[in-house]
Amino acid sequence: MLDDGLIGIFIFVLLAALVAVKQVATGRILDKPEGSLLVQLVNVFNLLFLLIPIEEDRLLSAYQESYAAYQRATKRLVPFVY
Repeated sequence: MLDDGLIGIFIFVLLAALVAVKQVATGRILDKPEGSLLVQLVNVFNLLFLLIPIEEDRLLSAYQESYAAYQRATKRLVPFVY
């Protein structure tokens, strides 16, 4: 298995690549970090569906059964919903 430090670097590079692709695709490389609804939805998508599962897998491998019990008892972001 990969070292935690190496996985952290990989996640950082992945995030940087996602931001770069988004900036190039929208033509907003030098603009302030504000954007259209589409750009904001891409950021939310990146957080919810790409980063949270990666982080949960890392926590599950580090804390095993205690984190699995925590996952069953709590929701991810919105209480009682998700």
